[in-house]
Amino acid sequence: MKSRSKISLNALKTFEAVARHNNMSNASIELGVTPGAVSRQISELQSVVSFNLFSGPRTNRVLTDESRQLAATLTSALDEIDATLLALDETRDTILDVACLSTMAVRWLIPRLHRFRSEHPNIDLRLSTSPRSPDRLRNRIDVSISVLPPTASLRPQDTVLFAESLGPVLKPGLLCHCSGPDDLSSLPLLTTKTRPQAWQEWQAQLGSRPIQLTNQNEFEHLSLAIEAAANGLGVCVTPEHLVESDIGSGRLIAPFGFQQSGYVYVAQAHGRRKRRSDAFIDWLSHDLMTS
Repeated sequence: MKSRSKISLNALKTFEAVARHNNMSNASIELGVTPGAVSRQISELQSVVSFNLFSGPRTNRVLTDESRQLAATLTSALDEIDATLLALDETRDTILDVACLSTMAVRWLIPRLHRFRSEHPNIDLRLSTSPRSPDRLRNRIDVSISVLPPTASLRPQDTVLFAESLGPVLKPGLLCHCSGPDDLSSLPLLTTKTRPQAWQEWQAQLGSRPIQLTNQNEFEHLSLAIEAAANGLGVCVTPEHLVESDIGSGRLIAPFGFQQSGYVYVAQAHGRRKRRSDAFIDWLSHDLMTS
């Protein structure tokens, strides 16, 4: 009969939180205990393992190589336990957690969710745009919508939604004369931290002479750059699906159209297959074909 380690699971859970936060105080807040209780659990764990958990002076303790390996294993194991408990929780049977990039959520997904709710009134869809790392986020969600670069390989669990097209957009009337891409260089060029190479990617597909990006305004997110363009502050390169309604209403124009970028958007179901996850992905694929 297999014998499990007699190390306290509570001590291991406490150590994982301390390692993840790199701070005992923040770990104590997450765990809902006092810093003293955290310290005692760490001391208990240190007394039963054969390696040092921390090194350095007391005022600047850092994880050792061995303890970093232990922390990574514990984080993965606890995430799997959380995911399994969520999957088996019958009270959550109607809850669908979906993760999506923030700009795409606001400008593309949310405007069409009323149709999903109408067709699936018994599914409680909860949307997240959490900036946490994808690996940790995927253990707490059912479906993610993400974009894959041209160099990425599709996985069996990926459902391709559509290919991305890029193009510059601006407020109507901002340019008196616009015969070619070079004319855009007279305008402020709006760039973003989340997609800093968008201009170069679009020009590479277009095959035009590179525009000198000398007059630039950088924004934190693409949604801000799009709004800036719509309000006459310059011109930005954006995926077509994010500005379809603005172009349709005449709020923005795309003087050179849109070019395929090589990126693709995919929906991916995580964890154990669930009917509600499949229902959402099937609906999304069908909605894209009919809308």
